[in-house]
Order: sequence, then C-alpha cells, then structure tokens
Amino acid sequence: MIAMDQQQARSNPGIPFDRMRRVYVSVNRQPSWVVRAALYTGATVMLAVVLLIVIPALLAFLIVFALLSLVHRLRAAVTGSLPRRDGRKNVIVIRRDDHPGT
Repeated sequence: MIAMDQQQARSNPGIPFDRMRRVYVSVNRQPSWVVRAALYTGATVMLAVVLLIVIPALLAFLIVFALLSLVHRLRAAVTGSLPRRDGRKNVIVIRRDDHPGT
C-alpha cells in the first residue's frame, strides 16, 4: 500500500484524511491469510484433542452406567423375594383401623 501523508490527502478533496486513515488502520489490523490459516489449524487440532478425550470418557461413562444398572436390577430381583423391613429393627408396628382426628 502506498502511504499518503496529510499534505497529499488534503490535496485530494474527494477523500477526507480521517476517513482514509480509519480505512487504512482497519485494513492493516485484519489478520493475513497465514494468520487465519494458523488459527483455523490450531482450533481444529484443539477440537480434535478435546473430542479424543471426551468421546472415550462418554463411552466409559455409558459402560459403567449400564453395568451398575444391571447390578441394581439383579440385586433388586434377588432381594425382592425377601420381606421388607422398612429399615426398622426390633420394632413392633401396631396397625389400628381407627385413627383419632380423622
């Protein structure tokens, strides 16, 4: 790009110097194709690493969840035939048909 000084910019009445300077600065602040390619490559690599960590963790979670649910079902099937004690020990429950206050 050819740099213009203020004298040259003032001699051109069609383009105000401040507007031209803003355009020049904003164009120069934009990343080049090399920077953009490096950023996209880096983001792709980071995404791949995250996916390589997350997908096996999800699979392990699903396997553990399935195994634990299977153990729970088997345990419920085995202990389901035993009488329920409701967590009480050495307690006699007296059931009455008449409830005061109802």
